[in-house]
Amino acid sequence: NQNKLSTIFNKQFMKKKYSRLSFYALTMFAVVAISISCSDDKKITEEPDPTEFELKGSLTGERTLLAGSTYKLIEGYNVKDGGKLIIEEDVTIIATNTSSDPDYILIEQGATIEAKGTKDKPIVMTSSVQKPGKWGGLHICGKAPINLTGGSGKSEIGNVKFGGTDAEDNSGTLMYVRLDYTGFAFDENTESNGLTM
Repeated sequence: NQNKLSTIFNKQFMKKKYSRLSFYALTMFAVVAISISCSDDKKITEEPDPTEFELKGSLTGERTLLAGSTYKLIEGYNVKDGGKLIIEEDVTIIATNTSSDPDYILIEQGATIEAKGTKDKPIVMTSSVQKPGKWGGLHICGKAPINLTGGSGKSEIGNVKFGGTDAEDNSGTLMYVRLDYTGFAFDENTESNGLTM
């Protein structure tokens, strides 16, 4: 009789034990399924920021253009004093020509540009309209001494100050950067070169 009672007790205990384990297992599967479902819903509803790959307006902080990506240049893009524009290898920047004013990139005094392409993966700055003189180019305005009367001047694009007395001023680095379809004259005295320093 004792053996029978022991066997019955063990069977009931095992049933309860397996029932609890089954309950815990089902609960865990349900939580995981809900988490995955929520995660999938989040991925589906998230939309990319449309301005993430646009260059327009002003930059006052630090921004990195990611290797292998393409960015649209919309009118003027001014990197202000204290700002830093980092352009990684194999980046393409396309001037969009959306207005009558030229698209350009302007590095102002106190700002820096670090554009480091490679021989095999250069940085390319170009235009959506593939004809000469279709955008304003790259302008870098530093604080080093220049030969203008008064020791300073104003840029022909952007109208910002360049020149000064700091011979050690450093506006950054350009390596393997190609500028296509830029450079033109506004009139006899005002030009936009492809690269102006």
